[in-house]
Amino acid sequence: MYQLPPLRAFLATLLVAAFLVACGDDDPASEPPPADEPEPRISVDVSNLDFGAVDVGEVAEQTAEVRNVGDGTLSGEITLSGSAAYELTAGSGSFSLGEGATREVTVRFAPEDEGAAEAELRITHGADNEASPVTVPAIGEGRIQIASPPGRP
Repeated sequence: MYQLPPLRAFLATLLVAAFLVACGDDDPASEPPPADEPEPRISVDVSNLDFGAVDVGEVAEQTAEVRNVGDGTLSGEITLSGSAAYELTAGSGSFSLGEGATREVTVRFAPEDEGAAEAELRITHGADNEASPVTVPAIGEGRIQIASPPGRP
């Protein structure tokens, strides 16, 4: 049986070891999957705010709830535009909601004139599940009550 001289045996072993290291285990299935990035997701519990008919000089309020249904931090801003008969009385401005957190937004409708009035609640945000901004129309009508003459209902 033929035996390699010690130097050649050492070099052959070194060559095989270098080959195994160079080839390595490049199987992507053996690598751990990358960690998922937290993803905030927005949910708004109403699609519109319908105040119906409200007497001029009276006030009606409705509430919308903004919720983070994702697992990251949801940041954004809540504004209202449109008729001056509408006002944000709670929840306006910038917000930052952790996982499962909510923000209640209250819109007041106080018509000063008779007729239809519209506004738009705008919620800008950084979530990927809904286009930004989410818009919620507010609709209402100012109504003037005509008093019945005395003795008539």
